[in-house]
Amino acid sequence: MNHKQIEPRFSKIYDIAKKATKEGVAHLKGQDEAYNGREITISGKKHINFSSCSYLGLSLDQRVIEGTIEGAKRFGTSFPTSRSFITLGYLEELEEKLEAIFGYSCIVTTSTSLAHTAFLPVFIGSKDVFICDHQVHTSVQVASEIIRAKGCLKDIVRHNDTKELEEKIISYSKSHRHIWFLADGIYSMYGDAAPLKELQKLLDKYENFHVYIDDAHGMSWTGENGKGFVLSQIELHPRMFVSTSLGKAFGSIGGVLICNNPSLKEIIKSCGSAFIFSSPVPPSVIGASIASSDIHLTSEINELQTSLLNRINLFRELALDLGLPFLGKGNTPIFFIPSGNPDTCVKITKRMMDCGFYQSSAIYPSVPRNSAGARFTITNWLEMSDIENMLQTLSVERQKVLNQEEISEIYIKRNFKGIDYNLNVSNL
Repeated sequence: MNHKQIEPRFSKIYDIAKKATKEGVAHLKGQDEAYNGREITISGKKHINFSSCSYLGLSLDQRVIEGTIEGAKRFGTSFPTSRSFITLGYLEELEEKLEAIFGYSCIVTTSTSLAHTAFLPVFIGSKDVFICDHQVHTSVQVASEIIRAKGCLKDIVRHNDTKELEEKIISYSKSHRHIWFLADGIYSMYGDAAPLKELQKLLDKYENFHVYIDDAHGMSWTGENGKGFVLSQIELHPRMFVSTSLGKAFGSIGGVLICNNPSLKEIIKSCGSAFIFSSPVPPSVIGASIASSDIHLTSEINELQTSLLNRINLFRELALDLGLPFLGKGNTPIFFIPSGNPDTCVKITKRMMDCGFYQSSAIYPSVPRNSAGARFTITNWLEMSDIENMLQTLSVERQKVLNQEEISEIYIKRNFKGIDYNLNVSNL
């Protein structure tokens, strides 16, 4: 079997990935013997790393590393018993700390993806309809296919379009028991946020409306005790449920389900497939997560958040000064600089790598086909001068590629919603 025999959609993905790999911007190998977060060695050359999601830098924090070691020393590399039979008290200790961070009932899963599969099929039934934001994370969409397989209707709304969502709530209320909306708190590619205040109003207005939000990219870098973007903006509604990640900014790995009603925790533990059939969280991961939780429960988390915020503000202000467009408001650690088609994005990434900077190429299927762009993630490992030097370089190299490809900013803008511009007429 070869790539021509796979499904047509995946054949297109393969072709794009193969081309990006050939150009030296995808499927790369880090060659460092030890990793410091700020730099990564690719093809024998050091690059300033703008691709990490360890926003606060906690994945290299010595206390978190020591927590990993302690967990493995105390309980071994794994505890291979289904959680429906027996649970390490060590894991329950972690959940208690997480409940202190979030202020609500928490249940830990091996991954965020397994959190979705533990929750969604249990609570969304065949008499319900679930509506996905067009850009909700793939892990949520994959889990939702389990629901659709048992006869539940699926629909999609335009990204962050609460007017269209309300119209669908009204329409489906005539024929379905519950209407569920699946979304992200912070969207992983574009770095923009869910319209949480509007969703809260819809929850108050419609008694059969429910919301499930993946806040993986909102965790730790914002909110009291690092409780994340969603819970820093609104209270957890009784019909809103949040999942988040213990990876990324938290510095460990795994997922968490957060719910307003403590009794739901027992339902999830008893019925969620991730708890009955999947491997439990490794002791080393529990140890790392406990160590990170301890940091979150001190004032040090505020210092880490402030340090990151200073870097975010610098990126936003300098990008605007240079006339670089980006999606969203620029108040999250994710910046997406649009380029249009995948080929243009790959060429920009290649030029930036030649200049000693590495960032993610956000191309299909991570984003729509003609909505590609360079995705920069900001971490506390980066120095202020790294951000300044990178943006100065990007301003020059990106324009060279656009000129070569005869692509204008106004053409790019047609493929995107919510671009923030501070451009001169000559740029258009």
